[in-house]
Amino acid sequence: MKYRLPAIVPLLCSLLCGAVSTTVQAEGDPAYAASMVKRGALVVDVRSAEEYAQGHVPQASHIPYEEVVARFAEQGISKEQTVVLYCASGRRAEIARQALEQAGYQHVINGGGFRELRPRIPNR
Repeated sequence: MKYRLPAIVPLLCSLLCGAVSTTVQAEGDPAYAASMVKRGALVVDVRSAEEYAQGHVPQASHIPYEEVVARFAEQGISKEQTVVLYCASGRRAEIARQALEQAGYQHVINGGGFRELRPRIPNR
């Protein structure tokens, strides 16, 4: 016996695949992160103190990725504040982004790696 897929199945698959790839592209996207910085987002470098001392985005605060949730709470940073996180490659920024999201912060962006993000953000 032959089975035929309804015509809607391929359409749904293509729509779902498109939605997933769009979300993935937004993660660690330095161009998008830079545009949010230009709109007033808080910039946080989540690398080590040594890495931060070797160079950083001019307006960036330094908070190691392991400390972001506690330090945001200490500093009273609003959970509605748009925040761009970056590190060397985007990996630690993603760990910090997920931790902040779990803590209720709603607008946290993984800006990716420092070398890709830095040229996109002018000095103030």
